[in-house]
Amino acid sequence: MLPIRRDRASATARIIAAATVMSSSDGGAPAGAAAWCERFLSGTRTDRLLLRSTHSRIGRTWWRFLEARAAPGIVSHWMARKRCIDRLVQTLAVGGYRQILVIGTGLDTLIWRMADAGTCSHFIAADHPATLRALRAVAPGRGRVQCVPIDLSHEDPATVLPARAKFASVPTVAVIEGLLMYLEPARVLATLRGLAMLPVPEMQCIASWMDCPDGPIGFAGQHAAVGAWLRRRGEPMLWGTDEAGLHALLVQAGWQPEEVIDLSAADPACAITGLASEKLVRCRTPPRHSN
Repeated sequence: MLPIRRDRASATARIIAAATVMSSSDGGAPAGAAAWCERFLSGTRTDRLLLRSTHSRIGRTWWRFLEARAAPGIVSHWMARKRCIDRLVQTLAVGGYRQILVIGTGLDTLIWRMADAGTCSHFIAADHPATLRALRAVAPGRGRVQCVPIDLSHEDPATVLPARAKFASVPTVAVIEGLLMYLEPARVLATLRGLAMLPVPEMQCIASWMDCPDGPIGFAGQHAAVGAWLRRRGEPMLWGTDEAGLHALLVQAGWQPEEVIDLSAADPACAITGLASEKLVRCRTPPRHSN
C-alpha cells in the first residue's frame, strides 16, 4: 500500500500499473499482470487516459523520455522486483504455504493472479479503504480474495486484521511491496511487529525496503524533481536503513531474517547500478501454534 488520496489509489501505484502494461510487450511484466492492470486503470476518466497513453506511440515515447530524465531504469527495476516476488511466493506455495496476505496491495496484481491460478488456498488483500473501493469497482471474482481495509498510518495489523479478516490456520506468506519506505519509522516497526503477531502457525514475509541510511531516501541517481513530485502528492519516502539496521529492526519486531536480495545483482534485466537502493528481504517467524 502506497500513501493515497481519499478518493483513489496513489499516483505512484497508478504509474506502476501503467508501466506494467507498457512492459508487457517486451516480456518484462509478470505473466498476466498487464491484463489486470488494464482493469485497474479503467475506473476513472483520468486513469483511462493514463492507460490510453500506454497504447499510443506518442504516449510510450513520452513515458520513456520521462523515465530517462527522472530515474533511468526504474521500470526495469519495478518489473524485476515483481518477477522476483512472484518466484519467491511460488516457491513458498510449493513448500506448503497455503495462505497469501498482501499488505498494501495497491494496484499490484500478484494476489489476483494467484487466486485465479489457485496457487494458494486462502487470499487476503489489505489496504487503505480508498484503494479497496477502487479495486472493488473493477476487480471481478473478488469473492476469492478477502479485501480488508486498514490504514497503517495509525492502525495496528495485530488488532485490526484479525478483527476484519478470517485467517486460515495454515502457513502464510506475507508480501509488503513498495510500502515500508512511505511509513514513518515508528509505523514501520509497528507494522512489522503486528504482522509477526497474526494468528497463523507459521509466517514468512517478503518485503521491499530502501537501503538509504545516510542520504535522501530514494533511488540513487534519481532527479531531485522526483522527491518534490512525491511530496506534492502526499507520498514522500520517509524511511530507509542499511542491512545492519534492517536486521536489528526485524529481530526487534519478532522476525528472523533469512536473506537480503539485491535486485540489481539477482536479475540480469535489472543490472542498473543506480537502482540498487531498493532491495528485498525475506524473513520468518518461528513455528508456533495458532490462537
